[in-house]
Amino acid sequence: MTDRSPTERAAELVDSWDEMREYVDDDPQTYEQLVVECARELAADPRGPLAYNWTLGLVLALPYLATRKPEDGDVGAAFDAAQAVDRALRDAPCTHQDHPFQGDLEGQLGNLADVLRELADDATRWTDPGRATHGCARATSPGTRAW
Repeated sequence: MTDRSPTERAAELVDSWDEMREYVDDDPQTYEQLVVECARELAADPRGPLAYNWTLGLVLALPYLATRKPEDGDVGAAFDAAQAVDRALRDAPCTHQDHPFQGDLEGQLGNLADVLRELADDATRWTDPGRATHGCARATSPGTRAW
């Protein structure tokens, strides 16, 4: 087994997060591990270059997390990570006029995995709002308030 960078691991997880969003009851043990890993990565570096990825991973996990009890470890880990990133990024400076996910986040949930796949693909050409606004702190922080 080779070690993967956080960027490679985050890209690998997109399909798993999307599956977890769609099939909340399929594999709770695996999903719990995915949520804890995502929350751990996010809490470790809430201002980091992959904060948007880990945050949106947790947003994709919301349908699964809604099936869990508040005292379950993955729920607590996700909530703590969300609070950490919100505290770190809520008031971050920004020069963008608009940001993705400012409106109906629930309505956009089905597209998040595709957005994450495109963000991970350097060959993807973006128009406004573009790659920069998706990775912006002001785009990342609202995702944490979905809880």
